[in-house]
Amino acid sequence: MNLTAGYNADVARVYGINEALLLDSVEFWMRNSRRKDGYCWFTADEFEVKTAVKRGAMERAVKKLEKLGVIETKNTYIIGTHKKCKHYKIVGDVKSECSETTQSDCIETTQSESTETIQSVNSSNRTLTEISLSKDKGEAQQYGNGDINELFEYWSDKLGYTIEGNIKRNRIACSNLMRKHGIEGVKRLIDGVELAQLDKYAPRISNFIQLQAKQTDLIVWGKSRVVEQQSNKIVEV
Repeated sequence: MNLTAGYNADVARVYGINEALLLDSVEFWMRNSRRKDGYCWFTADEFEVKTAVKRGAMERAVKKLEKLGVIETKNTYIIGTHKKCKHYKIVGDVKSECSETTQSDCIETTQSESTETIQSVNSSNRTLTEISLSKDKGEAQQYGNGDINELFEYWSDKLGYTIEGNIKRNRIACSNLMRKHGIEGVKRLIDGVELAQLDKYAPRISNFIQLQAKQTDLIVWGKSRVVEQQSNKIVEV
């Protein structure tokens, strides 16, 4: 079956949630691949930003689907570069719960999920409308996880601007950072982003998505900055 450009619940019931998300990504990138052999590639970090699935869970999903003969992987060069990366290709038939039931059951399931999706979208639109009205009235933007809201506000206070684009992806990235570093640890990273704005050699970070992707670069830069300051103090003495 052809996968949709989004999470496919029917496929997930057969293979698992992480596996369905992986298949969806592989199918999407295969359609946009320039490789003649049909293989595509994307990094574990990109997959995590898109789906919030960690590297270890992704690797387990890859092994499971390879074992089932659904996908193949190989390490090959990225077109136009000398860099090798794992490439993916769907080679087997992707089964779904619908393919294993009667046509009438399939239609009934699809209609039910469609109704749930519409209800979810309508609910989200109402929430966004309420948020917009709250902002117009000068009220704070509050929804979802309170700790994530606090970190968004901390970012706004420290950096002087509010993150407004790709809100869902930024909240996922913020959540991932919080699980790894804790809320105080993420605040220290935001402090580092503020300091980095004053150094042209520091990593450029403008939102939580970039902070998640460049957190190691930011930490390395911060440590080198401390060493440099200590060296300057020794010279002055």
